[in-house]
Amino acid sequence: MTQELIVKFLSSRPGLNVKSLEEEAGLSRQTLAKVLRGENGRRLNDLHINKLIPTLNNYGFGQFIQSLQTKEKAEIIAVFNHKGGVGKTTTTINLARGLHKNGYRVLMIDLDAQANLSTCFFTTEEFPDKNELLLSALNDEVDPNEAIYQALEDESFDIIATDENLIESKLKAVEGVKDVLLKKRVLDKVSGNYDFILLDCPPSLGFFTNCALNSADSVVIPVIPEEMSIQGLAKMIGAISEIRELKDHEIDIDGVLITMKDARYATHEEYEGAIRDFLSRAGIRVFNKIIRKNAQVAEAPAHKMPVLDYRPNSNGSKDYNEFIQEYLQIKETAQV
Repeated sequence: MTQELIVKFLSSRPGLNVKSLEEEAGLSRQTLAKVLRGENGRRLNDLHINKLIPTLNNYGFGQFIQSLQTKEKAEIIAVFNHKGGVGKTTTTINLARGLHKNGYRVLMIDLDAQANLSTCFFTTEEFPDKNELLLSALNDEVDPNEAIYQALEDESFDIIATDENLIESKLKAVEGVKDVLLKKRVLDKVSGNYDFILLDCPPSLGFFTNCALNSADSVVIPVIPEEMSIQGLAKMIGAISEIRELKDHEIDIDGVLITMKDARYATHEEYEGAIRDFLSRAGIRVFNKIIRKNAQVAEAPAHKMPVLDYRPNSNGSKDYNEFIQEYLQIKETAQV
C-alpha cells in the first residue's frame, strides 16, 4: 500500500483529525502531519504504513481503495520495443506482478510467437492445451475467458499464453479488419474482470504489435542505454504518432524505462544522458528509476517466477519495485 494512496484518501476526507489518527495508530506526533504537508520530502516507512492501515480502514480506507480499483474496463498497457533483448518481457512480468502486489487485478497477454512470457510461467509439456488458445480466441473459436490461466497460485494474476503458431498466416479474418480482432474478440470480452491488462509485444513493428498499439491505452518502452536505442526510439515514437493520426486512436506514452544499465560501462552513462536529453526535447517522460543489469533478473524465468518473487532482496527486485512505485504514482496522479 503506497503512501500516495494514503495521502489521496486523507485529502478526500478533510474532516478526519490527523492528530487523532496518529494517536489511534500509535504513531509519533506529527509523523503523518508532516507527510501531508510535504515537509522536507518526508515519507512513511513500512512500519508507519502497517500501523496506519488498520486505523484508516475504520474510516473507509478499504472501500476507498476498492472504488479506485473498480473499473468498467481495464487499462490496457502495451510493453513495446521493436528491438529484442531490451528487457521487454522481463518488464512486462515484473510490472504486472508489482501492480498485482499493490492490490490490482492483472492479466498478461503474450503476443510474441517466441512465447518468452508464456515459458516464464509454464512449459508446453506441462500445459499442452494452453498455448494455442490465444490464436483460437482471435479466430473466434473459443471464449477468451477460457484461455485465461493463473500465472502463479495467486488469484487475479493471470496470463493468456501463446506459442509459435501465433503467426499472421494462421489468423482467419477478412483483410483490412485484422488489426481490430485483438480488441473486439479478446480484450473487450475480458476487460471488465481486470484493472490492468499488459500486452507483451513482439520485437518488431509487425502485425501483432500494430494490433497491440491499436488496442492499448498507453505504452511503456524499455530501452538499453546504447546508440541504437536513440535511433530506434525515433522510429517507435513515429509508429505511435501514426496510430494516433491514421487510426484516430488515443494512446499515451507512459514513459521510457532504461534497462540493463551496467555501471562498469562509461558509455551506458553517456547514452542514458543522451536518451533523456532526446526525449525531454520531444516531451516524453523517461522514468527516474533505471533497471540495473542484474544476474537474478536473468535467472528468475528459469525458476518460473518474476524476480520480485524469486529474489525479493536483489538489486533487480529493488529496482523494479521502485519503478513500480514511480509508475503507480504517475497513474494515481493522472486520476486526480
